[in-house]
Amino acid sequence: MRLLVLFAVLATVAGVYNYAGNALDEQQVRDFYAAHDKAMVNQDGEALCAMTAPDFEMVVL
Repeated sequence: MRLLVLFAVLATVAGVYNYAGNALDEQQVRDFYAAHDKAMVNQDGEALCAMTAPDFEMVVL
């Protein structure tokens, strides 16, 4: 019984995190695109590279 309750609590927490906890709102997306556009217009490679994930790796074929 305890295991079932623990599983239900963990499933609830995971569901809340997945559907509401890690979501981006529209303003965050617009701000990112505005910063990206500004960096592209100014040809600011440092700013563009700072926008990528830390483990990003470019592969050229």
